Amino acid sequence: MSTAVLVLGTLIVAIGVLGALMPKQLLVLASSRLRGGLLPVTFTARLTFGVVLVSAAGDTLFPQTFRVLGYISFATAAAIPLVGGHRIEAFRRHIATGCPPTLVRLGGATLIGFGSFLFYAVV
Repeated sequence: MSTAVLVLGTLIVAIGVLGALMPKQLLVLASSRLRGGLLPVTFTARLTFGVVLVSAAGDTLFPQTFRVLGYISFATAAAIPLVGGHRIEAFRRHIATGCPPTLVRLGGATLIGFGSFLFYAVV
């Protein structure tokens, strides 16, 4: 499972770099991911991320942190059907039109830090 965490950490860092360097393109990518037809994919991805974190927790430097992050990922996956497609569509439109590039860059820097933490905790 630690290999899966390394892959996820690398993917998260890559998305963060994309957000820091090209915020408009990341907004388009994030907006397209929240479309109604892709919500089951998003749900499955969040569940998978949670399973990977909880399963790999024992092999990391911060097992409690990994468990908590995994359970948070489970909760966000469970929130997708509870929130509903109409609210998610409204949120998608808000992100696509009203999010300033500086905020996207800040989010990208946060993703770089989070992905690096995952990588560090496993290696």
